Amino acid sequence: MKKIIAAIAFLALTTGSFAQDAASNAKAMKQVDKLIKQDDVDRIIKTLSADDMQGRATFTPGIEKAAQFIEGEFKEAGLIPLNGNKDFRQNFAMATVTPGTASVAINGKAISPDSMKITTSAASVNWSDLKDVQVVRLAADKDFTIETAGYAAKGKKMLIIADPKFTANIKGGRRGGGRLEVKDDQVLVYVIGNFDDVKSLNVSYTAKVVVSPPGLVTSQLVSLNFDSSVGLSIIYCMFGAE
Repeated sequence: MKKIIAAIAFLALTTGSFAQDAASNAKAMKQVDKLIKQDDVDRIIKTLSADDMQGRATFTPGIEKAAQFIEGEFKEAGLIPLNGNKDFRQNFAMATVTPGTASVAINGKAISPDSMKITTSAASVNWSDLKDVQVVRLAADKDFTIETAGYAAKGKKMLIIADPKFTANIKGGRRGGGRLEVKDDQVLVYVIGNFDDVKSLNVSYTAKVVVSPPGLVTSQLVSLNFDSSVGLSIIYCMFGAE
């Protein structure tokens, strides 16, 4: 196990820079191949892909079992938690959201349910003005997936006015549910249309929210005794932690 960690770390440090030439990378790969033992790789993969791991799915006992296995492997390899952390976990709560009612009006004009979507883990939202709401525009030349991921990462109250190009992505205001990380202060209101000057905003929204026990949610594990975020990411992905 220690050799696998060392090999991945070495690979990350020697190939992480685009300045490395092909010959150097090829040499690094050969050195890594000498360190990795097939038996260890097989053991780890078979353990984490076993039926009793339940696909390491979120909210299942299987993900907890997988987390405990990974933690044990890290400890055996001599890894240490990140500074300030008592262990390898960063637990967070998730909510299953089933939207109920939703209405949005901009400048006194009601928005059709097929032209809006509200995404939040909050059970209710009631806006009667633009206070603390950031208004952004999702232009046609933008990548929907990249932009919306950026909005979600900000953790703010946002009104996103989207180009009609994204109608298929947003259509259906009551389909803004699913599994979300609990961030009740974050509300993303997507609206399709052209509103050059937003002077007033009214939003009303209700949903059924069920927060799953945080203990069943396993986070990024990992902390190594070398400084390489690339190495951390590779190890995180390799062990399939969720």
